[in-house]
Amino acid sequence: KPYTSVELNNIITNNSGGIDTIAIQRDLVKSAETFFQNRLSQDLDENDKKYRKLKNEITQEPKYKKLTLEHQKQQYFEQRLDELMRAKDLSDDDIKTKSKNVYRNVSQFLKFFYIGRVVYVRSFGENIKGVCTNVIIDKKKKNPYAPSGIRIVIALASSYKQFDLVLSGEQGDKLASIMGTSQGIERWVEEQLIEDWDYDCRKSSVSRKIVYIVTGNILQGFAKYGNVSRKLISFTTKDGSVRKGIILPDNYNPTEKAQNFINVPFDRAADYIKNADNGTDFISGKIKLSKLWNGDYKLYVPASSQNYGHIFKDLDIIGLSTNTRDGFLSISNQMVSIFIANNIVELCKILGFKHKLSLSMHPNVYDNYFTNETVKKVKTREQERAEEQYKQDLNLFEKRKTNIKKFDSDDKQKSLMVAKAKAIALKLKRLRIAQWQGN
Repeated sequence: KPYTSVELNNIITNNSGGIDTIAIQRDLVKSAETFFQNRLSQDLDENDKKYRKLKNEITQEPKYKKLTLEHQKQQYFEQRLDELMRAKDLSDDDIKTKSKNVYRNVSQFLKFFYIGRVVYVRSFGENIKGVCTNVIIDKKKKNPYAPSGIRIVIALASSYKQFDLVLSGEQGDKLASIMGTSQGIERWVEEQLIEDWDYDCRKSSVSRKIVYIVTGNILQGFAKYGNVSRKLISFTTKDGSVRKGIILPDNYNPTEKAQNFINVPFDRAADYIKNADNGTDFISGKIKLSKLWNGDYKLYVPASSQNYGHIFKDLDIIGLSTNTRDGFLSISNQMVSIFIANNIVELCKILGFKHKLSLSMHPNVYDNYFTNETVKKVKTREQERAEEQYKQDLNLFEKRKTNIKKFDSDDKQKSLMVAKAKAIALKLKRLRIAQWQGN
């Protein structure tokens, strides 16, 4: 069961220590900024020491030692020094870019979540009220501001009770989605949080209700319902036996789950993606495009060069990202890149036309967004290929008709002359035969 209003109030008071929660948030953001600045300076100093050592060791390199003439050694030394200087500049830029991207990722969460912040968790078309009860950072660690080490705790007014999520991986995506659905919450909602909490809990927690539990092969169940918030539980049946299963969300609708999703090419869904709410995810197989709370977009591609390298190494896509030099960064088992809203239509065109990716869309969303006029324009790849083949065949047919007409007009007289020549030749032949018979 969810926390009661008394329990929730005690948790918030204990975690804040009686200090203004906005002040705590400002201190965390400032500490993170200072940490990343100091860490960047250390990394640049270490990089400088590394290349200074390489510079001092040029004369010890095997190629240098093989040279016998002084001018050859001098030329080799200058050439290697220039190579090392250029490599150091590139390495410095790489260090700065990575530090900037990690800080940007961490700071967007720290600037949004604070103790007492009311949020909404989107689940099957409904918003479940929650509140951030703690932002946990272990400053004793060597890298306390690593995304995988920062935890956001959210209490929920539902049977899930609370989420404890880190900033990286799928949990980070969940937090980004929560940020998107929680934009624009009025201040008075936070002020009346404790007063309204029990009522919100009663709406989702009743003494008896219908829930859906996946039983049988638990591993297959987790795989099948991987896109649904789910939790492994033990439950007691009517006969008293205890079993394990996967409990699905309170508002899970099996009839909606049974419907087939519609695939729409990314290039055809560009306007829908551009105008979608913050926090919306767009799925294409194992590839995901997420609209962030600030209006930017984040593209997740599996880090498999063999299967997906043609996407995260695509220079056209990299050119549209906020990091035009590296494009995608490796985070866990994903390659991730960020795009501003102004570039999203062009990105969708590349994903649709060039890489043939389609967006999996719920039938209800498809029916509500795409008007009849738009639906007519949405065609399958097979239809497009068939129409293209038809145009090619039609053009070829027209060329053949033109050739036939030219033959009829240009060669008509030639055919007549050939016929006359054959007639004259036949007459001459008969005349020769008659003369031979007369002799």
